[in-house]
Amino acid sequence: MSDHPKTINRGFDADAGDSVYSRAGQHLSCVSDDVAKGLPVIDDNLLSNLCDACLAPSRRGIAQVSREIRNAGHSAQEIAEVYVPAAARIMGVRWCEDSMSFAEVTIGCSRLHTLLRDVQSEWTPEDKIGNDAPSMLILVGKDAFHTLGATVLTGMMRRLGVSARLSIGAESKEIAQMVRATKFDCVLISASIGESLETTRKIVESAKSASIEPLLVIVGGTILEGAEGRAQEILAATAADHVTNDPSEAIRLCGLENLRAPTKQVSSVTPMRRS
Repeated sequence: MSDHPKTINRGFDADAGDSVYSRAGQHLSCVSDDVAKGLPVIDDNLLSNLCDACLAPSRRGIAQVSREIRNAGHSAQEIAEVYVPAAARIMGVRWCEDSMSFAEVTIGCSRLHTLLRDVQSEWTPEDKIGNDAPSMLILVGKDAFHTLGATVLTGMMRRLGVSARLSIGAESKEIAQMVRATKFDCVLISASIGESLETTRKIVESAKSASIEPLLVIVGGTILEGAEGRAQEILAATAADHVTNDPSEAIRLCGLENLRAPTKQVSSVTPMRRS
């Protein structure tokens, strides 16, 4: 059995592009059906090798598999925005099925973070993002266990030319300081289903109240999972401007349509959830 408590909700539709949990029984997915149609084809053997490398004794295995994926014709972008989320999904499945422990998933996600840093370095140096680039603050709440997806999203936005800042676990005071120090075009909050709406509301309030001008705040993540009307419930309870798990939709809502369309993938990869 796994060594960390979890809540597994089975039998409902996963949100569009965020969850690694059940859409129907044991079938788990991190992308919606319409989104999945636009994804590059994943090589199952390469994906399996990547998952194995995540738990191998040596960290060098990740770099080797990364080279294998590149040699097979896949780009760094596809590694970051397709293969990494897919590997996280598989680990989530195994954890839900108690075939992987919480410790193993934690190690695996750490290895995926390392891989992300390596491949995203090809398009995220600061000198490649202009001073007049749109700016975005991506927030993950305190004590959250879903930072991998926010990291994928941050890299995706930087690839598109956005000056994206990722903040994980910041207190309300720190969030206010960041907003006052930088004129962000919008704020994206990645919230987990395990987080209360009140916690998300406080994050929204901290960002909005610190901004001199009206600030657009969008909430996404597995918090959107659940019964029909969940989106409206979140909007009413948190005072966010919009809720979505679609990166393209978030870009449109932020008024940044002139950016190149992102890979239709995940806005947050969540290989585990807590009650």
